[in-house]
Amino acid sequence: MSGVARPALLDELAERSIVDIAREVESLRNENARLKEEVSRLAQELATQTPELLRYKKEHTVFEGAVKSLMREGGFLRPVAPNSPLNINALPPEILLRIFSATKSPLYEHDPSIVRGRNPWLGEIRFRKGLVLVCKAWSWPATAILYEDIVLREMGQILALARTLSSGGTRDFCGLIHHLRMDSCVVWAPCTVVIREDLLAILQQCVALRSLSFHPHPHFPDANHAADVSGGWEGFNPTWFVQDHSDGFGQALQSRLSSGLRELDIASTLSETQVVELHKLLTSAQSLRSLKIGPVAVSGTLQDAITVLETLILPALSELQLHVNHTAFITLVSSRWKMPSLKSVTALACPALPEELLRSHGRSLTYLNICPKKKSGAYDHRWEPCEATALRELPELCPVLDHFVFPASKPTTRAADILANAFPPTLRYLDIWCHTCDAPRARIESECQRMVNGGNSPALVRIRRLRRIVYPDLPLICHPSLVSGDEMRIHRFPRAYVLQTSWAVLPDGESHSNIPWFVNLPEDEDDDPRYVDPDDSWDDEDSEDEDEEDEDEDEEEDDDQASSPATDETPYDPFNDESGSESSSSSDSDVDRDIDAEISDWELDIVALRQEQLNAQYDRATVLELFRSTQMVSDPSDDEDAMSVDDDDD
Repeated sequence: MSGVARPALLDELAERSIVDIAREVESLRNENARLKEEVSRLAQELATQTPELLRYKKEHTVFEGAVKSLMREGGFLRPVAPNSPLNINALPPEILLRIFSATKSPLYEHDPSIVRGRNPWLGEIRFRKGLVLVCKAWSWPATAILYEDIVLREMGQILALARTLSSGGTRDFCGLIHHLRMDSCVVWAPCTVVIREDLLAILQQCVALRSLSFHPHPHFPDANHAADVSGGWEGFNPTWFVQDHSDGFGQALQSRLSSGLRELDIASTLSETQVVELHKLLTSAQSLRSLKIGPVAVSGTLQDAITVLETLILPALSELQLHVNHTAFITLVSSRWKMPSLKSVTALACPALPEELLRSHGRSLTYLNICPKKKSGAYDHRWEPCEATALRELPELCPVLDHFVFPASKPTTRAADILANAFPPTLRYLDIWCHTCDAPRARIESECQRMVNGGNSPALVRIRRLRRIVYPDLPLICHPSLVSGDEMRIHRFPRAYVLQTSWAVLPDGESHSNIPWFVNLPEDEDDDPRYVDPDDSWDDEDSEDEDEEDEDEDEEEDDDQASSPATDETPYDPFNDESGSESSSSSDSDVDRDIDAEISDWELDIVALRQEQLNAQYDRATVLELFRSTQMVSDPSDDEDAMSVDDDDD
């Protein structure tokens, strides 16, 4: 009560008599008692009416259902299906497509090679084929998933896919292909013309292509035609994609680049002429976001061509991977390429920090991965020393760098020469390639804390050790932000499992296998002649003696086979009919000695034999028949339609 109202109330009470005040108090007490009785009565009435209200609600629900039922019977309401569990066949195709897409594993987890036989990649392809055959409702979305990512691993698949795309059926398979990869697909000389025509047709018809990748076979030469290969090779890795920007392949690739191709991966070794052609091809790449280029062979002509090349503008390119072992090529990229959206660079075969490249394109980089040149050797994953003196200029070259990867030098587990430098103030993650991961977690975390406290990298969150350079994309796949603290995560790569922690990325040998994680072994080591046991300690003399003994045994076996009669298991020899029938083997007098001599002389003429093989050209029907025969031998369950995609039984 306010101070003004209180004196007024006191004055009013002072003017009234005591009797009047007592009467008013009595009246208020009676009114209060009456209100209490009314509240009690209402509470009792509500308690008695609540069950009745509940009964009315139930009756109303039943009555409403009966009215709706009568209205449906009379045709006034549309019939409603009974409330039953959701049937997946009733889902719209768009939802099924999302569900099926979630079953696909990342591309980096599998090796789509046919050399190893059955593997997880082929198992996933079989699973995708099975989805198509489940039911009619699943057919179209499952087909879209099946054709979304196509890997061509042998010539027959190219012909089969081209035939499917040009079949002219009710389904538009051309628009389903988003990723096209050609992996270790060798072209044999007699099939060159047919394969070239069909591969060109595929590239022209895949109008929705988003990613194109070409990885050559490591044991075959790169060539435009078999006649260009020396050394007796009959098979080759075709260089048609970057051979000539004005021919059919060049125009088709430019069409795809201008119509939405986002990723281009050419892993073959490029000549300097092909680098110029690639430069001209990329003039149409307005939507290209990721570009990966293989090494460039040095011949000395590229430097003169740089001055006449026009400036290349790649407005959408954000990821670039290239080899920096060719000085003229780096000069071309630095001086003639404009990449305003570039955020990520992976530099392979680096002897030092690529300063020329970073001075031109490092201002906007947030990710930089420096991979040194590896030493030669099948199982040698060491690398050449990488000069670290230029790291002091990194803050100036890459001022907004967020994630940096650099190789360690000796000693292999320490990185004092790297950590002594000042890094960009925005750097949060520092990864160090190392031969071993013997550095304990406490030391690595203390290194990070010292760099933050010392001011070399005030925003640094984490330092990690990465064991060996097997996959250049390992720092991004195992990104530091995926784990923190004591968390761990397992990543699967082809024939290797990798354990990611907050302080290291190293092989997970304890959980899955006891073999070296970086050695790509076959399923059965005894079946692969290239396999070398790392535990073998034979000296050279013992090896030579055993080799001589093996040669003697081979000669004895050859003599035994030559003297033994032909059996059903004897391989067919087109120049020797003795293995074909009993009559020819039983009668030596019927054999024309002069004809045998002529065949032998012709067979010894290797040059003529090779020339005839190179000049021979198979037609499309012959190549398809050869491919079909290999598929039928491997797995008769695969029907003809299965050949149009990644056939999984090779």
